[in-house]
Amino acid sequence: MLKSKIIGTGAHIPSRKISNKYFLNHTFFGPDQIAIEQSAETIIRKFKAITGIENRWYAPEGMTASEMGNPGGGRSYSKCPGRK
Repeated sequence: MLKSKIIGTGAHIPSRKISNKYFLNHTFFGPDQIAIEQSAETIIRKFKAITGIENRWYAPEGMTASEMGNPGGGRSYSKCPGRK
């Protein structure tokens, strides 16, 4: 039987921070693709109450998932015990 062990983890948070305020001028749609008839402020407030999300971090345009994984992987590797 093969055995493996996770000896490190890493993460990368993209640099572009977008707060909920960014969405105040947006129109929100339900699953039926019909506009929700509540103010964007009300929708954002409810969303925050349910999820706790106040900000989102977006990768720069053109950056791939593997490019985002590279910095996190590097930090993970640098923390590995016994690494020389």
